Formats: sequence, C-alpha cells, structure tokens
Amino acid sequence: MQIAVIGAGIAGLACARRLVDDGHAVVVFERSTGPGGRVATRRTEVGGFDHGAQYLTARHPSFVEQVDAWSHDGVIEPWPVETHGLAAIAGTASARAPSTGRTLRWVGVPGMSAIGRRMADGLDVRYDASIVRIDAVSAWQGGAPRWSLQRRDSDSDVLAVTEGLFDAVVAAVPAGSARLFIGDASGIGRKAAEAHLEPCWALLIGFAEPIAADLAKVGDAAFVDGGRLAWIARESSKPERRPGERWTVHAQSAWSLEHLDDDPEDVKSKLLRAFHDATGTAEQPVYAALHRWRYALARKSLSSDFLWDDERRVGACGDWCRGYRVEDAWLSGVALATAIASSG
Repeated sequence: MQIAVIGAGIAGLACARRLVDDGHAVVVFERSTGPGGRVATRRTEVGGFDHGAQYLTARHPSFVEQVDAWSHDGVIEPWPVETHGLAAIAGTASARAPSTGRTLRWVGVPGMSAIGRRMADGLDVRYDASIVRIDAVSAWQGGAPRWSLQRRDSDSDVLAVTEGLFDAVVAAVPAGSARLFIGDASGIGRKAAEAHLEPCWALLIGFAEPIAADLAKVGDAAFVDGGRLAWIARESSKPERRPGERWTVHAQSAWSLEHLDDDPEDVKSKLLRAFHDATGTAEQPVYAALHRWRYALARKSLSSDFLWDDERRVGACGDWCRGYRVEDAWLSGVALATAIASSG
C-alpha cells in the first residue's frame, strides 16, 4: 500500500519504519525542519539543550530490544544520574531524599535529537510540510477511499500542494490535531477527544561559570513538587555533552496552562526566579531562552494502543493513546503499523 504518515515524532517514525519493513511505500510529512518531535535538542552558542523529553526508559520487551539496538549503535547511552526531589512551596525549596530507584535512564548522544535522526534514516521524510487537510477522493478495491493531503506552502498561506493518492493515512500528531484531520465520522475523532494533553514552558539557561548551587539538595537533576517548576537538569551531566553550565527547566503543567499566552519575557523572568529559589543560587545567566510546548504531557491517555478505522483506512497513534513516555509513543506507532499490515 501507499501510506502517508503525518508527523515525524517518535510514534510516526516507529509506525513508518515498521510499515516500510513490511513492504509498504511510506511518505512521512513533518511540519518542522527535523525529526523526533518532543524528543528534541536545541543547539545554541553556549551548547545544546534537551528542551523536550529529558530521557527515556524501557519496560516493554519490544522496546527493551529497540533500546539495546540503539545502545549497541551508539545512538544512546545511560545517564547515571541520581534524581533528587524538591518540595517547593511559596517560593522556598526544601530537600527530600534523592531517588535511589533502579530505573535506568537513557539519553541520546550527543543530544536527544539523535534518536529521531536515527529513526528517520532511510525513510522518505518531507520536512517543512505542514499538512492542513486530508480528503477522500476516490474508491479502490473493497470500496475504501483513497486519500489526498493538502500541504501549505512554506512561503505563503495558500494551500499550494496536493499530495497523494494514498491508500491509508496515519495521523501521528497530538490528539486534537488527529481529530481535525480525521473528523468524527469514523469515531476516531470522538475517541481522540477523550485524551488530554497539557502544555509545558521550558526555560533554557546557560551560565559563564559553574553556579554556586546547593548541589547536595539539587544534584544534577531534580523533580520539583509545587510552585512553578516541575523539573530541572544540568545538561553537562549527560554523557558526551559539550562542557559548560547549562540547565533545562520545565514548568509545572498547571502553571504553564495558566500562563500559556503570557508575555514570554514575563514567563522567562518568573521561571528564572523559581530556578534561583530551587537551587539557592543568585547568579544571572549569560544565555536564556524559552520554548512553549503546547502539547507536552498526556495526563489522560486512552485505553487503546492506537486508533484505526479499517473501512476508511485512517488511523492515529501517539503517546497519548497509551501513556506519556517515549516508550509509549514508540509502542503505539509499532502497534498501529502491525494492525495496518494485518488488514491487507
């Protein structure tokens, strides 16, 4: 079959790879300039920041096998970090016992974006391809429609390009976008509406010198309870990173939602103040930038690994189908590809 996959995040790439391995012709359309979605690294003059997913873990046997393959190929390495816990209330922070769990955390090298690049290698991925609509344009064997995709021209607001025809379409995008593409006619849109994704503001800060933080309290990474912050991590503590004092800061989902459309400079100032409170340092960064993830965390996922309408040959996948981890995105994509292959 000729299959279109919308979205080159982990779910879309995993789905596309499995479909290609099964002998299908697949084109992946990605609106940004690179693969991986939220498994991302931003390159700056002070070094790289993993401003989305901080690491991955592996529990399911299939994903453990995939992680072992990536490790063997040098795409990922273990991050032997001891995560601390901070209770932050009303602008103050108090230490909790560090995590001593046995969960092995893996990170891409030299950045998390290495994972998406490896997954996209050898696939037909069209970047800067913003799909805005899919249309059923004809019927093929068995009466199922074939599909064309409307792509927005990157240099204008005109629907300039029609991509197609495809025998099946996969929407490997956030639940709300999947619903817009597929609609409610098949029930997939109604099911996707049950998923709930929350936003996250990310603050990326670099310092000229190591900060005088209370490292016994903070360590190299910490989950933060209460207040504005949810997570802080020292980028240079990850393997094969460029030296330098760089920190990635993630805000709490509820706080991010409340301030989603605030002035970015105000958000930056508030998050930097919260970082100072959490770490006990007053040093000012030489680099500071924000990234707004509108659909960062799947707080309410579905009971299905994926969504698929065999009659119309449209489906959706993503971490929001089964959980919120990188592993969930990969498993969702693979499961949908398996279902498509078995449908003939």
